[in-house]
Amino acid sequence: QPVLDRMLVLGHVDLDQLTAAVTPSRRIGSAQARRLMASANDRTAAESERMARRLFRDAGITGWTSNHPVAVRSGTILVDLVLPELRIAVEVKGWQFHSLSDRGMSDDRRVGDLGTAGWIVIPVGWLELVTDPTGVVGRVRAAIAARLAEVA
Repeated sequence: QPVLDRMLVLGHVDLDQLTAAVTPSRRIGSAQARRLMASANDRTAAESERMARRLFRDAGITGWTSNHPVAVRSGTILVDLVLPELRIAVEVKGWQFHSLSDRGMSDDRRVGDLGTAGWIVIPVGWLELVTDPTGVVGRVRAAIAARLAEVA
């Protein structure tokens, strides 16, 4: 899954073409490939984002959109998970690709740009998803309550 996720993020493969090629196949490994395609079809870019979506779904927080384009001062960025109608963004920091310092600085700029554009941004680390899922859900619920209070 991590290899497929990375290839999709980098644009080296097209999910729809890959799915079309794998779906009719009955060769050895095709069943596993179909499961990978189904898992990737939620348009998330990493397993950590899938974990977050499952966590939110299980907590009854629905309406998430993955890799949602948002216009900010520096252009358009794709945000990991958003509740578009509430302008709430969750940026999931996976372990492998977010541990590099240049990626971390880029993520910090993204969070700043989203905040300036009026979004509530909740950065969530992979380790946090694993060790403190209740805390993650609590932060998201607090953001939803804050946003709903603004419009009330």
